Amino acid sequence: MIALGYNFHPVLASFPFVIITSLVIYEIIANFFKFREINNFSLFLLALFVFFLIASFISGYQGYTYANQSFIVPEDKISKHHLYGKLLLFLCVIPISLKIVIAKNKNKALACLYYSSLFLIFLFVTYTSYLGSQLVFKYGAGVQVFDASGENY
Repeated sequence: MIALGYNFHPVLASFPFVIITSLVIYEIIANFFKFREINNFSLFLLALFVFFLIASFISGYQGYTYANQSFIVPEDKISKHHLYGKLLLFLCVIPISLKIVIAKNKNKALACLYYSSLFLIFLFVTYTSYLGSQLVFKYGAGVQVFDASGENY
């Protein structure tokens, strides 16, 4: 990706938040209207979430090379964002495993644990996205400044 000369992290980083939000809304609607026969859609959204989470995490390494284009971004802020991204990679295994087990046997306790873990992941994704947006909007990570003629500073 680095050879392409384009930072894919800003593009890919929005997908995990959108997908996990869609999944939480879908699960609420599915439980409210009691249509549990469409379980495969939940698994599809979870798989899509994991795919884009991994792609976003990997592209973050590329984004790191673009971080200090025009402004100096504090390393501790980048490290904190990276740490939460790593935690998400490990945490996303929990709801997937629970969803697969729940699909085989309808255990209410596991279902409650699944929804709790899904909400926890949602909170982690939201906070990690917030940290990333702070890197851009507060510290200027990846922002390249041009003068009026279009030349780099």
